[in-house]
Amino acid sequence: DWFFFAFGCYRQADFYYSEDGSGRLDAYDAAVDCFKRATASLPSSPEPVSIMLDGVEMLGYMIVPSDAPKPCPGVVVIYGADGNKEAHLLGTLGPAIRRGLAAIIVDGPGQGATLRRNRIPVRPDTEVYAAACLDVMRADPRIDGNRIGIVGTSFGGYSAVRALAREPRLKAGLAISGLYDVVSGVFDPYPPVRPQLTYNVGAKSEAEAREKLRAFTLKGVIENAKQPLAIFHGAADPLIPTAQPQLIYDNWGGPKKLTIWPGANHNLINATFAADPDMWDWLAAALRS
Repeated sequence: DWFFFAFGCYRQADFYYSEDGSGRLDAYDAAVDCFKRATASLPSSPEPVSIMLDGVEMLGYMIVPSDAPKPCPGVVVIYGADGNKEAHLLGTLGPAIRRGLAAIIVDGPGQGATLRRNRIPVRPDTEVYAAACLDVMRADPRIDGNRIGIVGTSFGGYSAVRALAREPRLKAGLAISGLYDVVSGVFDPYPPVRPQLTYNVGAKSEAEAREKLRAFTLKGVIENAKQPLAIFHGAADPLIPTAQPQLIYDNWGGPKKLTIWPGANHNLINATFAADPDMWDWLAAALRS
């Protein structure tokens, strides 16, 4: 328990930096060390994995629930702009594991260690690294390679939706906070996020970041999608307006479900206990159908 507590403290220290430096890297390294110590004795402990993308090794974790019938379905999890795989493994993957789903989470381009250590910025074609995660899961005999979905939170509400539309091996998707267009959906309407996104995209100024982020849009990408997608969004989200998930819903080509949760904020954090069953039961059923 103390290692979990220490992880949270170091994670908060890392969170408030929007550029690299010895303080941020020290806090990040300490958080990762505490995470490894805290999770070492869990019944379904995280297994270190990695993917290779453009010659760069990107680190992650995979959890296969020990008590689930094998082979079990699985999910690729893509988190947002200011997180790391350790924080989201603890905060996002739990509902998947409790429903008998394996889960993989990797610091992709513009995220976690891949950004902090290798200076690899975020890229719009998220299906590329989602596919690399899929390859890892499909190679594991404990996982049913035909029943793998994808989940995205916050900025991942763009990333996962795009990957689902472009990667036919994914069976279903869940967006927790839907983001149709990064510039009009969060960069312009929520100025406090601009330093973080400038860091993620590897820009020298907010003006340069805005120009680079124009490529991060689902317009013209999702209209011919075929897999089922569920979008859950907080009605009181201060970062991403509710028009954004509505645009995803209106343009998604496959089966779709949109829930705007009354009173919920970003990523439905303040409605977790009420919303989790709806979100994760839907995904588990979609993968097992």
